[in-house]
Amino acid sequence: MRRLLPTLLAFFWMAAASAQTVIDIPLEQFPRLSVVATTVTIDLDQGSNLLGSDLVVEGGDGNYSYLWTDADGQELSNESTLRVGKAGDYYLKVSDGHDCQVITKFTVTGTSTIDMLASRGLHIGFAGQSLVMNYDTTPVQVRIVNTAGQLERKISRMPQNGITTDVSNLPAGTYLVCVTFPDEKAIVVKLNKKD
Repeated sequence: MRRLLPTLLAFFWMAAASAQTVIDIPLEQFPRLSVVATTVTIDLDQGSNLLGSDLVVEGGDGNYSYLWTDADGQELSNESTLRVGKAGDYYLKVSDGHDCQVITKFTVTGTSTIDMLASRGLHIGFAGQSLVMNYDTTPVQVRIVNTAGQLERKISRMPQNGITTDVSNLPAGTYLVCVTFPDEKAIVVKLNKKD
């Protein structure tokens, strides 16, 4: 009995000592992934066509990836912004390196420039040293602006059905041609003029 008691005490002491052992397990927790975009609705008729331009992504592990899809689930882009040409709903899924995900819905209204061109019957382009325009709805004025934002030419007298005007004094380059209609709507077309 004298030998059994010290053995039992030693066993209980070891069991009690091992019960007090603390094992440190490192735990890394990232802030919650969040996506904020002030502008989630844009109007193509107002000249807007870029989604996600004011997008702010916070939290997660900082390794973000982007996936834009349309309402049918078709993948459109892996960039943080998306240029659109037609009305509808678009979805941006932001994921981090640990596959945490946030989905934000964007809504686009209005008609695209292509649709507006078709509805006005407007065909416009440079042909050699001339600007050629044909239209069903007669514009009020046409302005040609260079890439620095300077007005190069303004045409206010617009004949019915079309106009051809000499632009030989314009150097080769890219121009924005703004066509304004009687209902105060405007179409801006980007054109390249060659020598």
